[in-house]
Amino acid sequence: MNSKITDVYMKMLVESVEQQSEKVNYRSLEEVYKDSVNGNLPPHKHIQVLGESYDVRYKKESDSEYTDIKVGDEQFQKAERYLKADSSIVDQGIAKLRETGLTDQQIKQLVNTVYNHDEPERFFAGLSNQMSADEFFNAPNKDIIQLVIDRYGLDKDLVLDLLQFEPATKPSTGKGETFMMIFIDGAKKGAVGDVDINGIEYEIKGSGARIRGQKGFSSQTTAARKFLSGITELIQKAELDIDIVNPNFNLGPKSNGFIDQVANQLIQTGKVTREDIARVYAEGLKEVYENADIQTDLIPWLMSSLDENGNITGKFLRNYFDFALKYYTNTENFNYLVTIGTTRASGLKRLGKFEIVSREDIMNGNYKGKLIPASYPSFSESAGAQGGQFAIMSV
Repeated sequence: MNSKITDVYMKMLVESVEQQSEKVNYRSLEEVYKDSVNGNLPPHKHIQVLGESYDVRYKKESDSEYTDIKVGDEQFQKAERYLKADSSIVDQGIAKLRETGLTDQQIKQLVNTVYNHDEPERFFAGLSNQMSADEFFNAPNKDIIQLVIDRYGLDKDLVLDLLQFEPATKPSTGKGETFMMIFIDGAKKGAVGDVDINGIEYEIKGSGARIRGQKGFSSQTTAARKFLSGITELIQKAELDIDIVNPNFNLGPKSNGFIDQVANQLIQTGKVTREDIARVYAEGLKEVYENADIQTDLIPWLMSSLDENGNITGKFLRNYFDFALKYYTNTENFNYLVTIGTTRASGLKRLGKFEIVSREDIMNGNYKGKLIPASYPSFSESAGAQGGQFAIMSV
């Protein structure tokens, strides 16, 4: 049976309660519902009771007349939370939030999220008892959701909302960033990375976030055009009659792309070399990674990733990701890269889990076993502005 009870079915249940109450002692709606589904009772939170409505009267001290309004359960409960909360604790909490660099509008959005849940005072009181960065990054099982729940006694649904909070206004603040600024002492909006904690810059990557900076990156569509012109020249050089119709240049676990499909034929003619194939890849990738040097940054790993026939080997995707991650790190100026599972779409086992890797470990290749691609770049026009870069996640 559907876990949501429709209005019609709800009416039937209420009538059943009334009939039962005339014969025996009053029984709860839950008991009647349990009987109606033969004892297969879902969790309480899935039983949605028709809401009450409330008549509310209010006025400012300076007003002479009251205003009367009618509100529903959700509105009334939220208003009640606002009214019951200790204003001094709330004011202290908001002052603490202002220290993070969040704008007043962003703080307003955050506070509105908090008041969607019971006991908002617990949240505001927690802002005066923030944890150190060491405590945060040493969370048991690398689970920051459970860490916050255990430390502050907050409701899990609120903690999840805070982890996924992403202000709708500028400056851009991604999922996970506000969470760190809320709970870590000294954390604020970074001048270089996403979050600054006592002068150390952290780059935060929530679920699905791309390793793409504000500079040094260009469009994947220009890369696709470069791939097309390069492979077309090689086909002409090899004097082969190969039709090129809507070629797919995507490189990932599910596709080696069009260049790989024709590489073997080209080299067999003796007129095209493995180096020629590598250069086509390099010149295309150069269009995405603008500051990369073709000869020193691209050709070496590409040559080691192609076999004697110019075809992609098992090393290719690993080397491709390694190059892209190091390029991103070299372009940006953070001290640490932090990946956090911020949505259920990332998989429940990753939700709230994190990995932290230093800049040095990335550049030395010591990130392996910690960071992997969440998705591979696309060179199609439909991929969007971020589509030409890797998305990243923790292992």
